[in-house]
Amino acid sequence: MTSSRSAVEERALADACDAKGDHDGAVNALARATRLGDIAAMTQLGKRLLVGTNAPLLPKEGMRFLVDAARAGGAEAPARLAVLAAAGLYREQNVAEALSLVVAAAQRGWQPAQAQLLALRPDRELAEAAGRSAAEWQGIADTIDLAYWQSAPERQVLSSSPEICTFAGLIPPAVCDWLIDRSSGQLGRALVYDPVS
Repeated sequence: MTSSRSAVEERALADACDAKGDHDGAVNALARATRLGDIAAMTQLGKRLLVGTNAPLLPKEGMRFLVDAARAGGAEAPARLAVLAAAGLYREQNVAEALSLVVAAAQRGWQPAQAQLLALRPDRELAEAAGRSAAEWQGIADTIDLAYWQSAPERQVLSSSPEICTFAGLIPPAVCDWLIDRSSGQLGRALVYDPVS
């Protein structure tokens, strides 16, 4: 039986299914919207299958949907693929390609990618992202020193027993600000492991 719903209606159905706890129904609705060429559904379905969140764990299929969404012009999909390229998950690690994918996402208007590029640039100033052209995003990326981000600062041993070290300048202040902003509203008390109890 073929659905007569539009891709937007299928995505709305997916949200409704998720709200009821019917995650299989949500995945099926996203799959139907993906078959209709909906980039947002393709991206959502890819993310779910990649990590198995409220969906079967099918990383190859999830990657394929993200690649298809990126090729179709999706803004979020290249940013998600950048994480996989940088970490070497389900593919060979390639940090330069990861940066190119972040640039693509920024150029397409994905605000988290824009914030990442602004945080990684050498002057470490977090400037306003609005109104930048595609060429400006590439220009910002061209100033990022990947060697710096792939090296560790020298450690300073504060105590040898127990071993406690510090790494001065491990994360620049602008990146700390970006991380704090990204985690706002999601922080909780750290769980402490007690081996006795």
